[in-house]
Amino acid sequence: YKLRKIERDHGPVRLELASDDRAAFDALIRWKSEQYRQTGLSDVFAFEWTVRLLERIWSERNESFAGWMSTLHVGDRLVAAHFTMRSFGTLHSWFPGYDPEFSKYSPGSLLLYEMARVGAHIGIKQVDRGT
Repeated sequence: YKLRKIERDHGPVRLELASDDRAAFDALIRWKSEQYRQTGLSDVFAFEWTVRLLERIWSERNESFAGWMSTLHVGDRLVAAHFTMRSFGTLHSWFPGYDPEFSKYSPGSLLLYEMARVGAHIGIKQVDRGT
């Protein structure tokens, strides 16, 4: 329902399962930092080493381990991003985030759904969301 609604209101939805878009990565970091501040949690991205670690993981690209960032766009606008680690057929969720202006559409959930749906066609068998 929300996928149809966001498309009706804003245009076609596009998934990029394994994006290398640095601007999208930076947007995800901004969204998560703001979320941490608003909820009173420690902003893990305030520490430079955290971002460097994610960049290093993101640069890994082999069958046994890869850093993946999936993105969801509506038209040309980024509305959600999800940083994961892929190991063989499993995606390990780490940092999902979305543009707060689109919160009524649940863009993070839409992205996760699309990641699972499209990922199944390329060998992703499981999305591990942690606890």
